[in-house]
Amino acid sequence: ETGGSERPEADDAARFWLPTHPSRLPCKTSLIFVGKRHKSLREMILEAAGAAVMRPAGESPAGSAREFVLREFARCRVVGFDLAGQEEGYPPSEYADEFGRLSRLHVPITVHAGENAPPQFIEDAILELGAMRIGHGLSLAEDRRLLARVRDERIAIELCPVCNHQTSQFHGPDEDDKPGRRYPLADFLESGLYVTVNTDNPIISDTDMVREYFQASWAFKPKGLPLWEALRIIRMGFVCSFLNLQERKNLLELVGQYLHDLFSDRRVVRELEGLVSIQEDKSRPAS
Repeated sequence: ETGGSERPEADDAARFWLPTHPSRLPCKTSLIFVGKRHKSLREMILEAAGAAVMRPAGESPAGSAREFVLREFARCRVVGFDLAGQEEGYPPSEYADEFGRLSRLHVPITVHAGENAPPQFIEDAILELGAMRIGHGLSLAEDRRLLARVRDERIAIELCPVCNHQTSQFHGPDEDDKPGRRYPLADFLESGLYVTVNTDNPIISDTDMVREYFQASWAFKPKGLPLWEALRIIRMGFVCSFLNLQERKNLLELVGQYLHDLFSDRRVVRELEGLVSIQEDKSRPAS
């Protein structure tokens, strides 16, 4: 069993939470252009050039969270470039020249690497392509020296729990006797990496952020993902975004205020306590 399907407790908990808490944060949308490995280099260069041209340079950022909301929230722009697609037969080193040009244009780069490829693909994405974030990065757990470098250089790992369980064989955190390997989320966090949770391709994987976090919780440890760790992952998503420094500070201020208000609401606290009870009931061994 590959673990591709969601565990029943995740669906139970999602049904418990969503109908009782319909409020949503406003959404700030930015674009990252994607070059697919299986396309021709000409197409990739055109897409990369488009990202560089459309990304504004030298603008004065909003100085406060209020100004950011009024001026920037409704604005959508290109903020980076991504190399994605099939890894086998397409090592990152093949694209060093093209991505070198992007680096000289100061375009932030993320690269899908190490999903179903060895750690060398992650290393080449960082050293030869200048990646600031790594998509998936699952094989990083196999190379501790490279993992230490990724940690020290604060390169973000974009995990996609639902997709990862669909395309690779992972067993549960208390199922070491089963085929496959343990999902590296807990290892990465305990090692001090910047880790984010993402959807990869929501249509193909039939997923959204709620499913991703419940899948991450199931894969984390036998008792699930603690609330504090979930909040820490969410915060790292803002810290590692491709927005400029002032925009990231403004977003973190807004999110911090929202969370303060949220957890000051006793109804929310009760709902979270209910989620913990569900999680604990499901984690108890059958008598």
